[in-house]
Amino acid sequence: EKILKLLYKMSETRGKEASGLMTLNDTKIKYIKDSIPASELIKRRDYKKIISQSLRLDETIAIFGHSRLVTNGEAGINSNNQPVHVDRIIGIHNGIITNEQDLWGQNKDLSKQLELDTEVFLRLLEKNMQESDLLPAFKKTFDSIEGVVNIALMFEKLNITVLATNNGSLYYSESESNGSIIFSSEKYILEQT
Repeated sequence: EKILKLLYKMSETRGKEASGLMTLNDTKIKYIKDSIPASELIKRRDYKKIISQSLRLDETIAIFGHSRLVTNGEAGINSNNQPVHVDRIIGIHNGIITNEQDLWGQNKDLSKQLELDTEVFLRLLEKNMQESDLLPAFKKTFDSIEGVVNIALMFEKLNITVLATNNGSLYYSESESNGSIIFSSEKYILEQT
């Protein structure tokens, strides 16, 4: 819990307009998000409840936090904050997709519902997963993207999480004692934690 709080506070340098949290416990995903800084989110009752429940469970797979700098999609509209839930995928995204409008135009079968570029990535991935396995679907999705995508995803009904980047701006460290992994989008934040 202390590590999570420290990661959250340090990650505010990435943005203070909004924050969110998601957990995966044996295929059950819980998440919260709001247009407040991470340092305020960690004081809320719903945050504390999700964290205490998740840290008590043996089957907790992952806990992801996000601190947002708005690039598109107004933070005051909570659906624009992260994590983003699209169909069976929930994720957090750091970066900006510069060909978002082109991708929507090329994929008229996809339904745009949010003001976030993250949505087009998740909807394309969901579509590509219907046509192939996870890794080929990721490759096809990343191949279509222009811009920066650093993403952490959870999948409903799949007991996995995915961390992926197309520019190398995800850093992780594995615990020597229990095999857990901590990740951040800045090396400095990870080293300090």
